[in-house]
Amino acid sequence: MPFYVGMGKNPNRPWHMKIRSKSHKSIVSRHGVDVRMIIDDLDWDIACWWEKRWIKALKDSGHTIVNGTSGGDGLVNPSEEVRKKISESQKRRFQNPEQIKMLSERAKGRTPYNKGKKAEELGLKKWKHKPETIEKMKIIAKKRGVSEATRKAQKAAVTGKKRAPFSETTIEK
Repeated sequence: MPFYVGMGKNPNRPWHMKIRSKSHKSIVSRHGVDVRMIIDDLDWDIACWWEKRWIKALKDSGHTIVNGTSGGDGLVNPSEEVRKKISESQKRRFQNPEQIKMLSERAKGRTPYNKGKKAEELGLKKWKHKPETIEKMKIIAKKRGVSEATRKAQKAAVTGKKRAPFSETTIEK
């Protein structure tokens, strides 16, 4: 049974579940997704028209469709039912006066904890290595197997010296 009609430019869109409605996710979790491409390679306006037509036809034939709109433009043209749901959710957002007062008090005079402070004032450490640690790190790097040629190339890159020109065999390759 069809439960959703959609269109899009991305062929992976039917499997993106992150931004779907609860009813859509519920149906998919119980029954899975079987995508059927009805029409392909259409102009966007014609695709919008077809989406609206299929949604209306399926609803008129008694199917329960989870589309939140009549189709075509996403939430540009939400149905009356969707408009009422959005309206109700916004109206009950901050009805409790105690909640409003609590949020207001919490926000008054608040500044980010690190605004205008230095790292030392916040108790953060600046990671400067001691000379002994640097020597240990050099020894470990040598044991790791960084070749002398690589070290020279790295030093040249840091100091800004250009590398040696390509050899004849390299040029031939």
